[in-house]
Amino acid sequence: MDRTIRVTGTGQLAVQPDTIHLLLTLTGLHEDYGDAVGHSADAAGRLKEAVAKAGFEQEDLKTSYFSVNSKYESFQDPEGLYKQRFAGFEYDHRLKLEIPRDNELLGKALTVFLQSGVAVEFQIIYTVRDPRAAQNELLKNAVEDAKTKAGQLADAAGVRLGKIIHIACPREEIVLRQEVMKSTRFVGEAANTAISPDLEPEDIRLNESVRVTWEIQ
Repeated sequence: MDRTIRVTGTGQLAVQPDTIHLLLTLTGLHEDYGDAVGHSADAAGRLKEAVAKAGFEQEDLKTSYFSVNSKYESFQDPEGLYKQRFAGFEYDHRLKLEIPRDNELLGKALTVFLQSGVAVEFQIIYTVRDPRAAQNELLKNAVEDAKTKAGQLADAAGVRLGKIIHIACPREEIVLRQEVMKSTRFVGEAANTAISPDLEPEDIRLNESVRVTWEIQ
């Protein structure tokens, strides 16, 4: 029977965000399917024109999700029974603008979007441009932690570690994002003021575990 030792190592890492994802959501309800699609396209087009005013390319504002679904509403008939009736077609159009972590650029983008006259909700997400580098560093830390623990256990048991025969990592992807702001819908006079955000996001703190199996001698 092979003599082995299996240890779980935990890696920790604090990553400073370097990228902002500005997520925009457009929604609307219309009686006709074509009207819903048309209004969505018109609103998205106006946002693309707005983003160009902030110094970006229109192509930088990308669609991440789009749907048009039938919507129903509940009502009470004359006999007091609750029923459902068709309310219209509701579109859900989501767009994303990726920019470097820069409050001035963020302020310009928010200002032109909110002054575009389009009813829009937005989220500000901080992330990192190269998540693979962070993941590699995190896994390295986890393996080092496992190696330290295994060495301590081997010393306590009076044995020596041999070669590694298996490494298992539970997850393939890590989540590198931090939401710092989510808005209501802005449109009209309330959106006429220029925005100068002063945001300083916290580091994104990550944890990952690996299971490493060694031969023992």
